[in-house]
Amino acid sequence: MTRFLYPIIGCTLAVFSLSSKAATFGVESLDIIVGTSEVTVGWYFESSPENVGDLFVDVSFDDTLLTPRTTVQEIIPGTGIFVDVPDGCLDGVSGVADIACVLIAPDAIRISLSSTPQVIPSQDTGSLTFDLAPSLSDGDSVTLDLTLADLLPADADVTLIDGVLNFNDAPPGVLDVSPSDMDFGSVFLGQTSDSLPVSICNTGGVDALDITVSSVDIVPAEFGQGAGGNCDAEPFGLASGECCTYTVRFSPAAEGPVSGSMTVSISSGDIDSDSVILSGLGVAPPTELVVVESPDYAVIDGPFFGGVVVHVLDSNGNLFSDDSSTVVEISFSADPSGIASLSGTTSVTVSGGVAVFPDLSIDQLGNGYVLRASDQADALDAGDSEAFAVLPLELLQDRFEQD
Repeated sequence: MTRFLYPIIGCTLAVFSLSSKAATFGVESLDIIVGTSEVTVGWYFESSPENVGDLFVDVSFDDTLLTPRTTVQEIIPGTGIFVDVPDGCLDGVSGVADIACVLIAPDAIRISLSSTPQVIPSQDTGSLTFDLAPSLSDGDSVTLDLTLADLLPADADVTLIDGVLNFNDAPPGVLDVSPSDMDFGSVFLGQTSDSLPVSICNTGGVDALDITVSSVDIVPAEFGQGAGGNCDAEPFGLASGECCTYTVRFSPAAEGPVSGSMTVSISSGDIDSDSVILSGLGVAPPTELVVVESPDYAVIDGPFFGGVVVHVLDSNGNLFSDDSSTVVEISFSADPSGIASLSGTTSVTVSGGVAVFPDLSIDQLGNGYVLRASDQADALDAGDSEAFAVLPLELLQDRFEQD
């Protein structure tokens, strides 16, 4: 092991070893947003084989920029001697026989740790809280300078790490609007779609500035603000990480596709506006039901020959293939027996605008039966089938035998 001998006062020799690790006392460095009114800075001590028993460290600072938070305390009970003790300075410090933290000047704090003849254990819980001058601006820095006021043993190797407070303007808020596009699908003319949500957020990060949403513009007139959102009326603010929900609805005025946009603008920030692409299709609403296939005849309590098929038509007389929700019901429009019952599946939800009734039957004979198709909501014009007869099974059997 290589050793170096250094003479000091009184010709005493100090022995240092390259293999030994220095003890460390330091104050943390922080990045601080301009406009912050106070800051808490931690201090720490890392012990080492140097076996430091007593350590007095002065923390110096510019008192025109930093004002330590202190509480007046009696330094030794009963002495009547009162000092300013920095708040939180000794919180959590443990394993030290004698500790003190005192404001010794307007610009200096002394932290004293004493355990002689024992060794001071490592500490990482103490802190200093300062009020910050409002004059601090972007690019400023304030140093917390450390100096040794006393040390035991006097030749112990202790590294001091100054703290630096760096001041920077807060990053701008960032506007984020989602989703980027919104399709309302097919909506009947004269009706309004369900309201769909749009999230408006400030995603600038923890320290970002607030943003102010100055306007929300939705064009063309077929699109507009819906119901159920929680955004305030413009202008409104959003803090960093905050979101609100805006809703949009679609009310087509004419048939065909409609394209538009929702543009959110802010008065300041990294992005001054963000948009959502809007789209929808205006369709003529269904107006009537038509029985497009009527039975040729039916057998009493048996099957229909020819089947029953109903179409939903729009105002132009075209099949309304977008309809898969209308419920069509079949009943009698004409009952020559006056007492007949219709059985089988008499209620069907359309698919692609078509309803098929595969298993209807009638329990009375007669000629001139007419079926009526109507919708459960009674919103469409009803449609009737062609007239047909319900025949006895024997008549059909005789006909088939003759054939």
